[in-house]
Amino acid sequence: MTDDLKGLWTGHVRVFDELASTNTWMLEHAGEVRHGDVVWARAQTTGRGRFARPWLSLPRRSLTISCALREEAFIPLGPNIGQFAACAVADTLARFGLPAALKWPNDVMVADRKIAGILVELAEAPAVLVLGIGLNVNGSAEDFRAAALDRPAISMQASAGNAFDVDAVLRVLLGQLQVWLDRAAAGGLALLRERWATSDWLAGHDIEVQTAAGPVTGHYGGLDELGRLRLARTGGEEALWSGDVMRVRRAGGAP
Repeated sequence: MTDDLKGLWTGHVRVFDELASTNTWMLEHAGEVRHGDVVWARAQTTGRGRFARPWLSLPRRSLTISCALREEAFIPLGPNIGQFAACAVADTLARFGLPAALKWPNDVMVADRKIAGILVELAEAPAVLVLGIGLNVNGSAEDFRAAALDRPAISMQASAGNAFDVDAVLRVLLGQLQVWLDRAAAGGLALLRERWATSDWLAGHDIEVQTAAGPVTGHYGGLDELGRLRLARTGGEEALWSGDVMRVRRAGGAP
């Protein structure tokens, strides 16, 4: 039942049987939504992730939501909001008995496969940060094989061996999101880095990062004080705000 479902803080949840994209809907209705409002599509036909990659959304088996963040405290945190949200997703999965890892900049991994993706976009007039989250809840291995995804994916069901109530997962996720977004607004970057370090999927690895200027390789050094990726290269260390990361190998060993 969703009659008593509440958004973030005093926001509302708008439920749609189908949308092209929850983020697109939120961006197009930025002038109408309040801070903390959530859009939930039980089916999403043209979901997208970072770098305009398509996001597989299985009708009534995936969780696809977008949240509106309008308060001034959140707007400057745009580059980090996805990271706080990734922590919320990981903590949600832990509540259902699924250990998850965090992959910079804001992916969530289970058993070395992607289980959730996060996309943060800005509507400029009025200023609204749109936080989109896609979580694979009840997809099967056959679903992912049929989709011919370019990266390995997994769902809660495929990992645990049993199906989950999507509504129940959403309720826990919204609770964890509010916890982590409150921490973000309170200046919780140190807490973010501490949480990230406990389950960092890239820790101990040499990596390759696809950037706008081309690929760069080096040793992964964790997050810096701003949430950027620290990359140790010959000649020094650099910090990256964005990019697409792949493990190359564990330092001194096999991939």
